[in-house]
Amino acid sequence: RPKNDRKIDFSRFRTILEPMNRTIGIGIAVLILAGTGYLAAEFIVNSRIKGEIDAEIERHREDADISYGKFRYDLASSSARMSQFQIEGKKGQKGKVTVDEMIVDDFKPRTEDESFPSMLNFKALGIQLSEEVNPELSEELKELGYEEPPRMDAAIDYEYNLETKQLDIRKAALMGDDMGELSISLSLTNFTPPPTPPPGEELNPLQLMAMLSALSIQSCEITFRDNGITNRFLDRGAETAGVTRDEFVTSLIADLREGLKSDSSTLNRQALASVEQFLDDPDQLKVTILPASPISVASIVAAKFLGGGAQIPQMLGIEVSN
Repeated sequence: RPKNDRKIDFSRFRTILEPMNRTIGIGIAVLILAGTGYLAAEFIVNSRIKGEIDAEIERHREDADISYGKFRYDLASSSARMSQFQIEGKKGQKGKVTVDEMIVDDFKPRTEDESFPSMLNFKALGIQLSEEVNPELSEELKELGYEEPPRMDAAIDYEYNLETKQLDIRKAALMGDDMGELSISLSLTNFTPPPTPPPGEELNPLQLMAMLSALSIQSCEITFRDNGITNRFLDRGAETAGVTRDEFVTSLIADLREGLKSDSSTLNRQALASVEQFLDDPDQLKVTILPASPISVASIVAAKFLGGGAQIPQMLGIEVSN
């Protein structure tokens, strides 16, 4: 762990402010996890926490109104909790984000050679975004019957080995009340974090492309567990089309079958059966990627541009299930 006089870099508040007027989804979840989560985690390793937090927040008053309630650190369990975190943008950044509680259960601070911590287990509970954050999405949610943006929880649990360049994301998830849970687990090899750009500058696209092309996918699992939002979409679609719910689902399945008629591969048959079951009784839909051996992103891109796109699902070992 770093020494007690380690300074906390609060410039990461900007990563929370910048996306406030963009589409809310996995992007905002990742920003909250990577920005707010790392910020909360660094609080653990500083002995003068309260004073430094308040001092750094004061330095950002021109960018945002930031506040929090209680902060608790349990030395025995090496965990930290912060309650009633709130950030409201200024200078044209409309909207407010509040988090009931942020919890860091496990954290390994980065060293001078690392661009991000090699271990993090973080949860953000009770995330609430005001309607001004994304008015279009707020209106869409109202049409689905949500009177206000739903309360969300987010979590990320990963470990990175700097020597072997292995990144294991055990879970990255976003959960919404009366909506569902979207989660991903991912194992990557040859992962080298891109360098952190200086404050006010963006990451060089060439550096990002170089990082992505070197990556290899070892395994990936994407799971959606429904808790109400699918039924809302289907009911709204049926109402808009002027048909019953059953008729609307039947038409969706017919369209899917028509679209896959020209390709009756095992994957498509499997995917169609799983989607049909999900639409009939929304519960869970899962996509698994498990190649026979780690497959590089560069080889996937090459297959796509060289006309071998149809082979990509087989290369990745994709399966769709419930």
